[in-house]
Amino acid sequence: VCMYFFFKSRTATPVRPAQKSPPASPAEAEPELTVAQRRQQFLEKIENEQLQKQQELQQKQQEERQKQQELLKQQQEQQEKQHEQQLLLQEERQKRLEEQQRVLEQQQREQEEIKTQQQEQRLKQQQQAEEEVRWQQEEEARRKQQEEERQRQQAEARQREQQEVARKQQEEEERQQKEDLERQRQEEEG
Repeated sequence: VCMYFFFKSRTATPVRPAQKSPPASPAEAEPELTVAQRRQQFLEKIENEQLQKQQELQQKQQEERQKQQELLKQQQEQQEKQHEQQLLLQEERQKRLEEQQRVLEQQQREQEEIKTQQQEQRLKQQQQAEEEVRWQQEEEARRKQQEEERQRQQAEARQREQQEVARKQQEEEERQQKEDLERQRQEEEG
């Protein structure tokens, strides 16, 4: 850039006019000035062309640098966009992982709850089965006791009935003996 302004400042200066050397004599002054002027103009023309070429080259270099800067800017913007996209992808991936973890934990909790409910249900069924067996055993014991009591009462009733029959038979036999004795006594007296 410094070189660009340096050459630009040089081009801004007006083209130097051909220097006129003082004539030596009226006879030889005219051709000497013409040759010097032409040489000076030729040198200035070459210098101006070189300066113009340098300016064009610097202009191209400046344009190239601007293009490179623009390209670099675009690359940086592209990299920033890619970085933002990567961050978004990472954030989305993290969200998916967290959601998967949450769903997995929820499923585990539900499975644990189901397992606990099943265990409680099995325990309840086992307790009900044990209670049913105990009730059946108690009912069977009551029926057995009632049957034994019924049989005991029947046996006692039969025994009382037999005792009553035996007592009546004994009384009948005693009465019959008394009648027989009374009849024999009457026969003996008569």
